[in-house]
Amino acid sequence: MSNETILALHSSQQSQHEPKPASQVELWRYPPQLADANLRAWDAADKYVLQQILDGEITLGNTLLINDAFGALAVSLHQLKTLKLIANIALYSYTDSKVSELALKNNLTRNWPTALHTETNSSVHVLSQTQAFSANNHWQSIIIKLPKSVAYLEFLLIQLVEYLRSSGKTKPAIIIASKAVELTPSIIKLLKSYFKQVVPSRIKQKARYLTLLDPVESTPVFSYWSTTKKPLNGVNYTAAPNVFARGKIDIGGRFLAENLPNCNQKSVIDLGCGNGLLSVNVLQAFTPSLLIASDESAQAVETTLENINNTKDKQQSQTVKVNVIQDDCLTNQASNSADVILCNPPFHQANAVTDHIAWQMFNDAKRVLKVKGELRIVGNRHLGYHTKLKRIFGNCKNIASNDKFVILAAFKINE
Repeated sequence: MSNETILALHSSQQSQHEPKPASQVELWRYPPQLADANLRAWDAADKYVLQQILDGEITLGNTLLINDAFGALAVSLHQLKTLKLIANIALYSYTDSKVSELALKNNLTRNWPTALHTETNSSVHVLSQTQAFSANNHWQSIIIKLPKSVAYLEFLLIQLVEYLRSSGKTKPAIIIASKAVELTPSIIKLLKSYFKQVVPSRIKQKARYLTLLDPVESTPVFSYWSTTKKPLNGVNYTAAPNVFARGKIDIGGRFLAENLPNCNQKSVIDLGCGNGLLSVNVLQAFTPSLLIASDESAQAVETTLENINNTKDKQQSQTVKVNVIQDDCLTNQASNSADVILCNPPFHQANAVTDHIAWQMFNDAKRVLKVKGELRIVGNRHLGYHTKLKRIFGNCKNIASNDKFVILAAFKINE
């Protein structure tokens, strides 16, 4: 068998029952999207790194994968182990994203249906932030896919340097991979502020990886929390590194916060809570019977909890039950349980523009809302969310609009 990269995307044009060669893995984004198979679950950087591993240019031991969006590296490396093309190394994955975690598990199950993929018995172990960078680990190799957020990248670099200092003996090989165009001079400058040597690979199929060597003795000052300079309704919002609109007030979220429905004595869900702006404004203006804030990002959950705790007064803390949870949209919420759902849906997944997250949010909202319950959203005018809401709910009401955004409401008429 030739040492060729073992990535294969299952597209909507392929039969789901079509057998795949033993040397290939089948990778899907999450949730699986038949409607747009052009959005791949892997990229050229994944292929390049895997080929370099097969060619012996990158040597792996026990490996930590960071920001492996849909599990492409983890699943492919597990397949390489299965085929005995690489050593039987232990594989671990750290991601801030619940969707990425579910994508990894889904792709493992898709390729090995009879395997047991549980947290205690898995071919790839998923770690929390604290677990991944614990000094008790003995990583021999660390592979990072470049994150979209520069602040989150810097956070990861600090974690790596601190891990290397605390772990003492271990000196893992560390590489960071991406499209070559995304490894800009400013990114390389940032990497060099944490590692004395940043060694670039050749560019192949517009992808590149950098090897990070010799951590610096003194790292730059970096604040985990970034706070908005201007308050909104008297509140300065803080945010962890991987939270959308870190250090700023999202203008779409602000517009929705100015046009909230009555939430008094109602069960309210802040879907895709981000920094918790909507949750905080609900608690400022109303006394809901229950407030649930949900996001797929662990750092967003941490951030929302921080902002709620910093602003919730003592009386509210005694009368309002607040739950802040990490979830894939509303997967773990009971049907017919919410009176109001508030949402500022994203239209990006990683670097791809897509509306499937909005579709999932709207469908989940209809399931979770009680009859006569309301979903209220904000979106860019050009996204056409009114069409989606009418298709799902059978109704849509324009609440407010400005030059850029529109606020829409849809009501659950029946089961």
